[in-house]
Amino acid sequence: MGPAPRLSVPPTQPTQPTQPSGSALPAEPGVPPRLAHREAGIPLPTPRLLGFVLFLGFAILSFAIGSNTERAHETGSADAPVKAPVVSEPVPETRVVVPAAVGGWQPVVQREGAYAYDVPPDWTPRPGTIHGWETEGTQFTLVTSAFVGERACGPDEHARRGGSGLTAATGKDAATAATETAETLARHAYTPDGGVEPDVEVVERRSVEVSIGGRDGEAELVLAEVTVADAGECLPRTALVGALAVAVPDNDSVPVLLAYDGQDGKDATSKDDMVRLLTSLRSVPENERETTVVTPTP
Repeated sequence: MGPAPRLSVPPTQPTQPTQPSGSALPAEPGVPPRLAHREAGIPLPTPRLLGFVLFLGFAILSFAIGSNTERAHETGSADAPVKAPVVSEPVPETRVVVPAAVGGWQPVVQREGAYAYDVPPDWTPRPGTIHGWETEGTQFTLVTSAFVGERACGPDEHARRGGSGLTAATGKDAATAATETAETLARHAYTPDGGVEPDVEVVERRSVEVSIGGRDGEAELVLAEVTVADAGECLPRTALVGALAVAVPDNDSVPVLLAYDGQDGKDATSKDDMVRLLTSLRSVPENERETTVVTPTP
């Protein structure tokens, strides 16, 4: 039985940034305390490109996702050793709170409140967390995270049954971005180290609408069923991966919300709930945002 894929970007809490004076855009989060050997992963949008879509209300969403993910991909020199995660005592922090769009669910809110999505009651929102995987030197990372099934595998303290988060894909076509990022996540999350890649079958693909910038925006949704070739000790035999890519007019990058969950147990996230999670992605008007001070759990 093969080992589970190595989590190269374990869940970490970025340091609190300082907002630049006069900046209308969210500040980038601090660099996560664990560094990879080389720069890799999905290419990200630049602030210059994002400026073209400001008038449509997409810029805050795209910039927040892109800049957070870009920080997750920043690396040290090729010869620098990989640093272990920094462990520190939780300190109180200010968080933005917004209402849920799905009744009885929990919002996962980007740090400045620019965007949010909802997760079921048994999931744990960890919006300040960056998580991801490394496969043969490449990284795949997600920001504004949530998790389900904490400590799903005894030997691996970072193992979760499932999770969610956002990334950014290059290109203009949302349908292509949704399919490719879902397949990429499946390969990273469900291929054991040195093992065989899983079989990934797209079982649903359709256009949907999401609320972005106070209006309905076009998005493409994909669901894929994953059959793991070598489940081993910590991987499920089957999994469900979903992706929702937001079409951004006249831009060269696409924000993508991803979610994944093992399907072996009776508590697994259903296809219907996966769709609800993905289509709850939205930008949040300032008048719906409130702030609160919390002390995160370790």
